[in-house]
Amino acid sequence: MSGWIYFYAGIAFSMLGSPLLKYSNGFEKPVYGIIGSSSLILATFLWGMSIRTLPLGTAYVLWSAISTIILALVGYMFFDEQFSALKIFFMLVIVSGCIGLKLVTER
Repeated sequence: MSGWIYFYAGIAFSMLGSPLLKYSNGFEKPVYGIIGSSSLILATFLWGMSIRTLPLGTAYVLWSAISTIILALVGYMFFDEQFSALKIFFMLVIVSGCIGLKLVTER
């Protein structure tokens, strides 16, 4: 299986697990905490499988950028977290840096 398939599957489980852990409110809602934790364990396993074939630095930077954007949007949509112009600006800086690192790595 391609490293990128593991990579994107890992991101999907990470993006499922983090909001569920937040929603569990410190395991006051244990079902959400258990599902969230299990998702993050699976995400970590998939991360490990992905970096068998992907460059570690590139994969980590992309994982961070994608996670930053998705979790910020999830926080805004489901947890009433606020966006500011500076927050959006700095997320764009992170994503721009990630794209730049990816382009430099491919040369």
